[in-house]
Amino acid sequence: MPLDEQSTKIELIGPALEARGWTLSLVAQEVKTGRVSLAGEWSAGTADYVLSVVIDGQKMPAAVLEAKAVHRDPKVGAGQARDYARSIKAPFAFATNGHAFVEVDSEGNPGSQEPLEQFPTSSELKQRHPIQQEQELQRQKEREEKERRERQRQEREREARRREEEAKKRRVSAATQQRAQENHNLVEQAKQDYFWAVDKGYRWAAAQAALRLKDADVDVADLRPKDADVDVPDLHPKDADVDAADPWIQAEEKPSRTGVFRFLKRLFNR
Repeated sequence: MPLDEQSTKIELIGPALEARGWTLSLVAQEVKTGRVSLAGEWSAGTADYVLSVVIDGQKMPAAVLEAKAVHRDPKVGAGQARDYARSIKAPFAFATNGHAFVEVDSEGNPGSQEPLEQFPTSSELKQRHPIQQEQELQRQKEREEKERRERQRQEREREARRREEEAKKRRVSAATQQRAQENHNLVEQAKQDYFWAVDKGYRWAAAQAALRLKDADVDVADLRPKDADVDVPDLHPKDADVDAADPWIQAEEKPSRTGVFRFLKRLFNR
């Protein structure tokens, strides 16, 4: 003898829902749904199953499942499932005879689709729930906004680094130019000191000026006046220690350290 609707619910539909992860806390049976149209007459309706999902800690109706006896086509429960779902504001509606499940569209028709191979799990219906999708969309927008702000932050940091690098280059360039100018001034001063010392016959002073020029990679031979009274030879670092035996100061007394300092003070403060 075929199972009636109640037996179908107990022996087939209940185990099928449990196998798909629908726990007792998410499944309510014989739920009053308000007035619906049944066989052309409006009366209080009772949904066989109301399935809920938990979204952000709140349990919300997700679907109505209308049950029919195992020997009946589940599609005959399409209209009822739709009306019950609308009554409790559940976004989905299904009908079943325990073996076959069909999903009902907004018009209450099962459509041309073949019966579902498996009834959706609670997680699957949760993902399809409009509220969940709206929240996912909102979270996606928030992620995109966060990413956009992060890109802007990174762009600002890159721009700040670029400006800092440009400012650093300008500072380095300015410092280099300043040092170059200072070196140029020192070289020019050393040239003047050299020519002045040669002109005055101050050989030791000329040697010191020549050493300064040599440190600046200036060859004194290129600077020596052709009509100079004193011929100052090319110098080497050893000349820094004034040697009284050098031919160009043999006729002069080797200056004392104190005398050198005094002479240089007079020389550079003149």
